[in-house]
Amino acid sequence: MKIAGIIAEFNPFHKGHEYLIKKTREETGADHVIALMSGNFVQRGEPAIFDMGVRTEMALKGGTDAVFELPPHISLSSAEGFALGSVYILDKLGADILYFGSECGDIRMLSYVADFLTTETEEFRKKLRLGLKSGMSFPAAREAALLGMLNETGSDLDTEKLHFLLQNPNNILGIEYLKALKRLGSSMTPGTVRRINSPYHENDNFNTYPVAQDPAAMSEENTIDNSEKWMYSAEAVRKKITAKKESGAVSRDALSPFLLYTLLSEDLKDRLIHAGVPEDLLNRIIKNRYFTGSFTEFCEILKKKNITYTAVSRCLLRLILKVRPFSVGALRSDPSGALRSDPSGALRSDLSGGLPSDPEGYVNGVCPDYIRLLGFRENAKKALRELKRRSELKIISNSSDIKKYKSIHPKQNLLSDSLRIDRHYELLRDGVSDPSLPLTPEPSPRTP
Repeated sequence: MKIAGIIAEFNPFHKGHEYLIKKTREETGADHVIALMSGNFVQRGEPAIFDMGVRTEMALKGGTDAVFELPPHISLSSAEGFALGSVYILDKLGADILYFGSECGDIRMLSYVADFLTTETEEFRKKLRLGLKSGMSFPAAREAALLGMLNETGSDLDTEKLHFLLQNPNNILGIEYLKALKRLGSSMTPGTVRRINSPYHENDNFNTYPVAQDPAAMSEENTIDNSEKWMYSAEAVRKKITAKKESGAVSRDALSPFLLYTLLSEDLKDRLIHAGVPEDLLNRIIKNRYFTGSFTEFCEILKKKNITYTAVSRCLLRLILKVRPFSVGALRSDPSGALRSDPSGALRSDLSGGLPSDPEGYVNGVCPDYIRLLGFRENAKKALRELKRRSELKIISNSSDIKKYKSIHPKQNLLSDSLRIDRHYELLRDGVSDPSLPLTPEPSPRTP
């Protein structure tokens, strides 16, 4: 049985996702296509427009055979951490193929750049540091460093092609997926589907990766007005938005009271450190801790040339939710020993710093030992049995599995943390604005 995996947010599910699933089946001959989907908070650094139960239902109706949850400490990481954690999970789950959308649609070209970045030299790192020191954003500094290195090595990849690759978000994420495959020594076969007529910020029908969407285009009003374009089932989504409050869209500014409450914490600096906030941004947050506006206004104040709005938003959300981001250092926690499949030595060099210890209330950005099944189609039962046979992760599909897992892991663990974060989302969705409320009891997973 051949099983293909895609990594997505479905925020919300739209025609581009349907197209990606269809092309994955056609081009790989996969018997089943499964999705690893961000939970209730997404990589852009905001609450998902709809909760993961609603988005799972959309994805299943749109052609996905089964949907699994990407844990929040991975979904709220940078592109590198997001990709590494996602690929790690699909690999341990037992997928045969990794397919993703990209602007270029050229797996050879993406692989060339990924190979170069995976084995980056000290000279490359020096050029990167110089770019960052000059005030460039990380993407711009990386592009400049990579161009410099390719020119010196006489590569046939011209400047224009490289600029196109590194200026488009789905290409960048695809490169990170390929880097992760190489770092982990994964046997999954990669492939990519070219997005059709869809430059960044253009609201077309084939935008296959929601992280790249313009936040302004995803407002509740705009989502309703453009539902025929964005959604797999426009009428179904319209009903979900306009019917009961608990099925409505959640805006990022619903986070505002929780942010203001957190900024007044006595241990703010420690919280920022453990949320993985860069030092420069950390200092600006502390300097503005008595800010009284909205979440989006605070992001606008804090963003700079070398740190994007999205990166700021992601850091603030991790601060609020007490989440440490996933990074290559987390692979030290892999019980199966990811370092054993590291022929290039890239992981060993990246892991030299180890992992910091966690204060109370934080769960380290470690490798998960479980995966939550959010929903599946009737025809996928055989595939699920096969995945349970292959998987090195515990597949959790109901409340009984949760109780059993927690009895084995009575102390703080990733699953309990994920359930706590789900509860936080429910407060936002239900319009609760008192951040001092306890985040218990823990909710059960929503499985359509």
